Amino acid sequence: LPMNLTDLHPADKALSAKPLFANAGGSTVAIQLQKGGILPEHISQVPALLLCVSGEVIYQTNDAPEQRLQSGDYVHIPPQVKHQLIALEAAALVLIK
Repeated sequence: LPMNLTDLHPADKALSAKPLFANAGGSTVAIQLQKGGILPEHISQVPALLLCVSGEVIYQTNDAPEQRLQSGDYVHIPPQVKHQLIALEAAALVLIK
């Protein structure tokens, strides 16, 4: 049966992350941010791909200009780069690592 990303997350949380898929080679996580929600600065230990499914977020790192991601946009996240997300509007994202 088909599933929907929005069904994974509580509607009242500013930030929610739920695993979608994992195997020995990596994992996929569904992320939801409400408008104004922040995924605080953190560092990924492995390369990752962040895909914006809906909404709009700002992706920030310490060493590059901020990037606005909208539906369909994606960014490659290198390992050991500190980054954060700020939701300009409610957003659904998928992180593959």
